[in-house]
Amino acid sequence: MKRLAYIIGTFPALNETFVAGEIQALRKRDIAPQLFALLKPKGFSQAWEGAELAAETTYGPALFSWQLWKANLQVFLSTPGRYLKTL
Repeated sequence: MKRLAYIIGTFPALNETFVAGEIQALRKRDIAPQLFALLKPKGFSQAWEGAELAAETTYGPALFSWQLWKANLQVFLSTPGRYLKTL
């Protein structure tokens, strides 16, 4: 089975409706997409066609979480020039 990753800003969200259809089509072709979202939505309808995919989505840490700031600080301290070039 082939693997594929989707990296999305917020999921599930109504403006990401096409993603649910794409994932279903990929699964029919024996491709296993994995979903990664930077943010969880504040609220969404469970009746939405992609709502079941939320359980399969891996979410990143919140923008103001200590984990995120700690990781950024570690990278900055180890390679400050490279880190600052990415900004």
